[in-house]
Amino acid sequence: MLEAKAEYIQRRMEDTVPSHVAFVSKESEEEMRCALRKHTEAAIERLAEVSVSCWVEEDVHSELCAFCAGLLGDENQTTLRGIVEEILLEATTYK
Repeated sequence: MLEAKAEYIQRRMEDTVPSHVAFVSKESEEEMRCALRKHTEAAIERLAEVSVSCWVEEDVHSELCAFCAGLLGDENQTTLRGIVEEILLEATTYK
């Protein structure tokens, strides 16, 4: 079951943005940020839908970090952190 969850998350990541895409324009960067946000939201929603153990959450976090690092060269995770903060702010604002 845990393997199926990991595969589901991996497929969602692959469907969101193709790997190793070079972004050159401001518009392309915005498209990438939008795709990254959708991917992050999907992972958060998936965690909320199912009761998962801490180590599975860490796997999801690792996948998101790898996604950011591979696509953006964002080794220190500032982009991911910023997107998660935006999502949390919106969630608390609309409640």
